[in-house]
Amino acid sequence: MPISRPLREPIVASVAYAFESFDHCVDTYAGRVNSHAYSRISNPTVEGLERRIATMLGGSEAVAFSSGMAALAGLFLMLTAPGTNIVSSPRLYGGTLAFFNWLQGFGVETRFAEFNHIEAVSRLVDQNTIALFSEPIANPSMRTYDFEAVNRLSEELDVLYILDNTNTVGLFNSLRWADVEVVSATKYVGGHGAAVGGLVISKSTSSKLNRCRQFSNPSGDFSGRRPIDIAGSETIPAVLRRSILRNLGGCMSPFNAFLFSLGCDTLALRMRDISVRTEGLARFLHAHPAVDVVLHPSISDQAHLVSRYFPNGSGGLLSFRIKGGEQSVRSFFDNLPSLPVATNIGDSVTIVQHVETTSHSQLAPAALTAAGIVPDLLRVSVGLEPLEQLIDEFTCALKYV
Repeated sequence: MPISRPLREPIVASVAYAFESFDHCVDTYAGRVNSHAYSRISNPTVEGLERRIATMLGGSEAVAFSSGMAALAGLFLMLTAPGTNIVSSPRLYGGTLAFFNWLQGFGVETRFAEFNHIEAVSRLVDQNTIALFSEPIANPSMRTYDFEAVNRLSEELDVLYILDNTNTVGLFNSLRWADVEVVSATKYVGGHGAAVGGLVISKSTSSKLNRCRQFSNPSGDFSGRRPIDIAGSETIPAVLRRSILRNLGGCMSPFNAFLFSLGCDTLALRMRDISVRTEGLARFLHAHPAVDVVLHPSISDQAHLVSRYFPNGSGGLLSFRIKGGEQSVRSFFDNLPSLPVATNIGDSVTIVQHVETTSHSQLAPAALTAAGIVPDLLRVSVGLEPLEQLIDEFTCALKYV
């Protein structure tokens, strides 16, 4: 009987894999053969997603994790060491800022500068700087900057440039400018709020890794050899697997990998469609008398950057401030007819969130100010509903402000 192949990546729900011989087992664990051994380190279904994501986003290889924060944490725990530092934008997702604060306990400093002031970024970089880090469009302040200028600085200073592209994945080509991309697949890659996962996607890198001691020093995870000598240009994914996933876990479930693979089919289409409706909602709110400020790339002083770097759309997020203070905020949330009050982005349903008390609630006042968070700031993640339905929802709730 002719053998046909499945159109979808099969779900391989197995912890371990049988080797063809004793030598095959030895060679696999020594890194001489690329075979599956244990699903904490690699799995066929997860590997299928990794290959697809790397191809879609222009990377040489991708590594999947159990969540976006596991991907981010694994990457920086791999790159940093006591005495090193990260130069970052202060305008980030609250969980990322909290993680950088947590890293201080391990002797890793995070230095903050606005990335649209390239001289300020440059002044913070020294011989112990491991990476430059930011989001393409900041969540939730919705500010962007000149990626070409930061890329040029990264090359001049020979330091890694890392972007968290969660909010604009499928729209913005991070790896055209950055060396490494981090994505919370939980959000737009999955697209339906049904699975948690994260990804690190990298290009081939070389001299920039010499700043990282874990790559240039002998490692017990590589039989006492230097990872950069063994893995070469693919050192980042190799160390993520053999050091981070092997020692810390945080691997992606094959069931979640299957769901994310389904999300990849419609990612670009969904992101373009969501971008159009998000801009429409932003313009409606901008004209509403109960709304004080709307934060969205289409309504800003950065139109030249948006048209240059985001020609296919700027994603599904917007933020806005309501007139009337705390009581108006409470009234707005309590009178939304059907939209959920929840904490997530990239779901198929539109979600409205009070930023200060949810995603950024763990931050100190100074960090909130630097990130652009104020008490009356609300964030909207636009889903798949028609724009007319969303306008009706917001019109109803804003009557009570």
